[in-house]
Amino acid sequence: MSVFEQDQNPSLRPGQQWRETFLDPTIVQLFFKLYWRVRGDWELGHHALNCLVQLASLNGAVLINRQVRIKYLSQYLECLFSLLSSTEITEAEALGISNIFRKLLLFFPPSVLVALPEEMLRQLVDNLTALTCKFAQGAAQEEMLDHEDQLYMEAFEQMLQSWACILQESSSCNSAQVKQSATLIFDTYLKCHLAPPEGSRVPVDGDEISETVQSDRVAFKEQLVLIGLCGRQAPEHSVPLLTQLLEARISRMRVQLTHIHTNNLTIAENSQLDQLYEDIHWLLLIAGHVTTMDNEGETALIPAEMVSYSVNAAATVDLEATLRLLAAPAQMPTDIPNSAAADPLIRMMSTVMRLCETESQALKASLGHLLSPEVSSSLMWFLRRFCLSYLLPNESFYTELSVALTSAFGRDSEGAAWTLNYLLSVVEQTLRLRSSEPGLVEDTVSLLVTMVDSKERGQHLVKTEGLMELVQLQQSGTLGALSSAAQRGLMQGLVMCAAALVDTDARTRFWTHVLDPPVSSFKQLMASETFTKQYQQEDMKKQILYHIDNFIGAVQGCLMPTAQCLFSWLVGVLGDSVRLLDLYHNYPTVVETVLELFVECGRRMLCYLTPSASKQLYEASVHLVGTYAKHNIGRRTLESRGEEDQWRDLQLLMELLTSLLSKDFIDLAPSGHGEDQEVVAAADVCLFGLNIIMPLMSRELLRLPTLCSQYFKMVTFIAEIYPSKVCQLPDELMKNLLASIELGLTSFGADVGTLSFDFLVVLGSHIHKNCGPELPVRQGLRPFLKLVLDLILSQQINSDLLQAASAALYTLICCFQTEYQQLVEALLVGQTDPTTGQRLAESFTQLTTNVELTADRINRIKFRDNFEKFIANVRGFLLVK
Repeated sequence: MSVFEQDQNPSLRPGQQWRETFLDPTIVQLFFKLYWRVRGDWELGHHALNCLVQLASLNGAVLINRQVRIKYLSQYLECLFSLLSSTEITEAEALGISNIFRKLLLFFPPSVLVALPEEMLRQLVDNLTALTCKFAQGAAQEEMLDHEDQLYMEAFEQMLQSWACILQESSSCNSAQVKQSATLIFDTYLKCHLAPPEGSRVPVDGDEISETVQSDRVAFKEQLVLIGLCGRQAPEHSVPLLTQLLEARISRMRVQLTHIHTNNLTIAENSQLDQLYEDIHWLLLIAGHVTTMDNEGETALIPAEMVSYSVNAAATVDLEATLRLLAAPAQMPTDIPNSAAADPLIRMMSTVMRLCETESQALKASLGHLLSPEVSSSLMWFLRRFCLSYLLPNESFYTELSVALTSAFGRDSEGAAWTLNYLLSVVEQTLRLRSSEPGLVEDTVSLLVTMVDSKERGQHLVKTEGLMELVQLQQSGTLGALSSAAQRGLMQGLVMCAAALVDTDARTRFWTHVLDPPVSSFKQLMASETFTKQYQQEDMKKQILYHIDNFIGAVQGCLMPTAQCLFSWLVGVLGDSVRLLDLYHNYPTVVETVLELFVECGRRMLCYLTPSASKQLYEASVHLVGTYAKHNIGRRTLESRGEEDQWRDLQLLMELLTSLLSKDFIDLAPSGHGEDQEVVAAADVCLFGLNIIMPLMSRELLRLPTLCSQYFKMVTFIAEIYPSKVCQLPDELMKNLLASIELGLTSFGADVGTLSFDFLVVLGSHIHKNCGPELPVRQGLRPFLKLVLDLILSQQINSDLLQAASAALYTLICCFQTEYQQLVEALLVGQTDPTTGQRLAESFTQLTTNVELTADRINRIKFRDNFEKFIANVRGFLLVK
């Protein structure tokens, strides 16, 4: 009986028929033969290949147990290997074939693959390795030729995702073969990104780097992360190889720069230098991902593979030679005795320091124009990752660390102190001599912030002369070319150092050096007659923005131990900033920067402030919002950018009000200050701000997603924390607020819809428990009962919103029980079909069965269970018109 006749066999159940069909080897063979025949036809071949992709992910009830899964997988792989051995995969097929492997590894992970015959598993890994390398080479070609359709690139990334499944469960597979394959992929990727003779990268003439193009470390981040994972499978291979390649190129870079310094630069030499820089750039990116891991939101740790590698190498390591190598960046390794016996990880780090020193010497020789900003940015990126993971690590997080690592970078080690001081000098020199390169400066500032974002590192840094030199540079006025983000980051880094000072007097002296000069300079500027007369001139605006950026950076550097002291230095600045808002109300850049200062104060400082300090911030915020309103209520602009500027301003105002409100439930201020004065409630400030903002809002502005989301977050937050104060809003303001909630339910998508339903729940719950029937707010909320019920019954609410809608409906029913009965009766009377009417009546009865209308959480959950059954029953037969 053929497989097509099995469907007519009455002795087989439907599910069994499908299993018998797909598990028959001729079916899988049939699909592969079909693809073989039509692969030359692009359209038919594409569809046939998609069928093979779908078969690769076959799972679920069809494959009822592990034995059946292995049998099916074996049949599929036999056909796949036959196809791959019979032909060369073309560019058009690459994406489909890579998809097959990705699906196979996703649905048949290594824990399943180990049950395959050993030879078949070996073939799978070999084919996966060969195709990954092939696609990597194809992707490199596409990148060099700037192809619009980068099929090989997509295919290569999908193959790397397949490898991620294997490498994360490498213990389940043949570890030796996996290690060998990972090494081959690593070497191939490295070769594709290096110039000959070590690599295969071909220079392309006429390349222009656009500012809009992502940097390589962002554009290829996912690739680099997985290549780093491959490199860590065999660190004894990857780390010495990367170090050797870097050392060779840094040596050539020194030779070429020396030659250029003594001779005129030729076009050919310039081209050679460009290729050299491109090599160093990629070596830094790859080395950074091999030796460190991305730790967003988690504590940065040295990868376990690197820890083991350094520990295992300890027997042959000369510790003195290792430390000499680290401390001599001006010398080449060959000039240091026994450098070959240095710890391999520290040798790599010392090589990167040597690159820093090479750039430093070039700058001192006035050759900064010959350095590559891209290489320097990659260097700062590498150093930042190195600082996070290796510099003064918390040794309690590791079962074992090598003596070399703890001596070079451990706590209380001279090596760590030297390294921090050296890196600080690199930061200072880069900011002083290369401030006109914005990308490099921002990466340098990020390095500084990372260096001080640790109490242990900060305690070392505050003792160094280099820190005071950096403070003097920041205050010298020579860094005017820094971008706003870089200026803020620099001040943030300097201010964060204060948290490392335990002694109050020492901290005060530090503030005097860091904060007193900019605050005094700002106040002198504001008090001068020159400012009053020339405040509209461009140079004066630049000075103002420079000062406010400094203060924003200082606030961003606020930590719990320093918040109160820092606020006392900056509180006077807030009042002057409101005056600036008044003067510069027609200049969006100044307006936004002033608003950002207040937002940062609310977000980063308020929760640590005492009641008296909090009151000062509240009062300054009230003046700020009032000043903004004075110049914007009723204002209309004909400029195309006007509305964009206004919505950005409004978003910042709402962020400020929301952050102020958080003080009432996140208060980390020190207790025991003996303050008897009345404490201002943050909710009063927020409601005052809401009264100002509401007239500025329009339906058109709410269609801007970011502004819309921020607005509904704010009003829901206010209602949740202080529903009683919301109920006391003036009638006109309440009317506008409820009108915006109605829009939120019907016009702006699932996220805003959820927030709007949540608003109804918190306000309705408060009204049910605390407000009489005569209050205007109860009357204003009444129409929402019919609106929510209509939205539910007419299926205008998608499944993502049903849970939120259920809570809102229950709360509104509790508030308006009589009106709910009337609405239900009207619906029942309107049904022309008696059967439909009867079913609808039963569904409404069941909706509130065993549910008390008390608006509490327990009954709301009971109602939700009934509501889910209600929706399933009613939506099948009812259509509300």
